[in-house]
Amino acid sequence: MKSLVGLVLIAFFIFFSCSDPVDPAPVVVIDGKFLVNTNGWVVTSSTKDDGQSTKDLFAHYTACVADNVYKFLGDGVYSIDEGLKKCDTTDLQTKEGGEWKLKGSSLTLSPGGDVPYQFTISSLTEQQLVFTYLEIGANGIVNSVTTITFKPSSGL
Repeated sequence: MKSLVGLVLIAFFIFFSCSDPVDPAPVVVIDGKFLVNTNGWVVTSSTKDDGQSTKDLFAHYTACVADNVYKFLGDGVYSIDEGLKKCDTTDLQTKEGGEWKLKGSSLTLSPGGDVPYQFTISSLTEQQLVFTYLEIGANGIVNSVTTITFKPSSGL
């Protein structure tokens, strides 16, 4: 009887433990050299998808925000500068600045004295930068995904 139970247990474990190996999702490595450019990047679109609908956020940007320039320097420093259209003539040229770090496809922006922002770069070429960030609810579930697309700035 003991050997029958043993054989059943062995057969059970063999049957349920033999499955095709699952390849983990490949790690995407983004070439940071494309992130750094002379003139920086400007937003061309921004959408928010909550799983039910997609909202065009860029349509609600004011002209003085839509032309802001996002610059990533080779020394790991970034800035968000006012474009040609300032919202207020007394605004500083640099609206925000701090450090940036790229690891795989994960982009972290750490503004001085503030909580870091975490983005995932979906695509990066000399002509286009696309990144997303997730809004996570208190329950740990993704509430929305915001995708922002940039093109190289023509400079000021």
